[in-house]
Amino acid sequence: MLIFLQTLIIFLPNITFGLISSDIHIFPWPILLLLINRLYNNLNFIFFIFFITIFSFISFVKNESPEIIDILRSCGIYLNIISSLFLAEYFVKNKKYDLSFFIKVLSIIYILFIVIGTVQFFSLDNNFKSLLELLIPNAKYIYSSETDPNRGIYLLASEPARAICEVLTLTFVLRNLLLIENKIKWSLIIDISSFIFTIFVFKAITGLVLFGIYAISSLFIYKGKNIYFKTFKLPISLTYILIALPICIYVVFNITQESRMADVGLTFLRGDLSLKEKLFDFINIGGHRYFTLTAALIYPFSNIFGGGIGSWKTTSIDAFKNLNIDSSNIRYFIVHGGGDLVSTRSPGILGHMTMEFGLLGFLIFFIIFLRISKWRFISFNFRYFALANMFFFFSRFILFSGTGDPIGPFLFCLSSLLIFDKQNKIIKGKDNAKDLISN
Repeated sequence: MLIFLQTLIIFLPNITFGLISSDIHIFPWPILLLLINRLYNNLNFIFFIFFITIFSFISFVKNESPEIIDILRSCGIYLNIISSLFLAEYFVKNKKYDLSFFIKVLSIIYILFIVIGTVQFFSLDNNFKSLLELLIPNAKYIYSSETDPNRGIYLLASEPARAICEVLTLTFVLRNLLLIENKIKWSLIIDISSFIFTIFVFKAITGLVLFGIYAISSLFIYKGKNIYFKTFKLPISLTYILIALPICIYVVFNITQESRMADVGLTFLRGDLSLKEKLFDFINIGGHRYFTLTAALIYPFSNIFGGGIGSWKTTSIDAFKNLNIDSSNIRYFIVHGGGDLVSTRSPGILGHMTMEFGLLGFLIFFIIFLRISKWRFISFNFRYFALANMFFFFSRFILFSGTGDPIGPFLFCLSSLLIFDKQNKIIKGKDNAKDLISN
């Protein structure tokens, strides 16, 4: 019961009780749980503290007047992420809780999300407004009259985009664990329900893109397990991609008119624009994301030590300058900077890290990440799941992970460790030997 409650708390990072009013909207639940479970004596954790201390010092060296509050905030972001990894490791190492237990835990959380989403979708949550405003500081925005009626539901997140990221990440891991247990019918139900929620309930461009990554990642698994529709002779995930495309087109142009989803579709249908102009308009609709991501990928190659922890305000400007872009033609900079470059966070935590840690620091952090998750020890028999995990999660970490959001790192580490544990049980003969063949 205690492990279930701790896992549930990790899935509620936006519940801050109004104690955190910054633009991050993430409460450090994993850090608190790490302290409660006394996991700070871990050698890897001590090394990580030393690691962020060094890069905090670099921030003082490379920046004339570093802001202490930004340094502390960034340290909190990285501590929150690394704490979620140690918690996942701690949960799996407790032999009382195996893969079947965590399937039940994640299933309960998924059902809870569905119930909350259904209540919000049908506007049955009027009686809970005051409670949500207490738990989530920006709930007042969610229920304000200015909120766009075409936007999707929020669940317990700060916006539909974050909500759909949390749900799809949860369903991706839950579906994979069900497939490992050969519960194929339930995994298909989760796939279909995830698609329905993405298109008809959340209505976010982020959801469409992440569901595409979800589907592509599924190719690794369904192909690896040799699961096919008998009629089409195609991998299941490829089949529902083909089914999804016409439905997406219909939804974009009929249900979500006057939304950004419709803007994206209309941009590519305009006949008076060249392909280059269409792509530029598409990038403009996405705000700063493309430019920030591109800058974050280029910046570490010219700054091996990065700008130091908490330096994102200056490093993002320097990174934009490396792109040689004309900010006066980019909508985001026109709206927020009058046509001049303005500092902004990367859309994903990996981009945030490359600018603050540089190439060297990022590689060290990446090695720590894989070391804790034991991803490199997963054998060929489960490699399809490992590859799917890697593709899905690192795409999410690059494109959509909120700063300090622990759900993605926690689920990546948890699923990798559970697969590794399942593999060891099979090797030791604790499971049916036939499972080794089917996986």
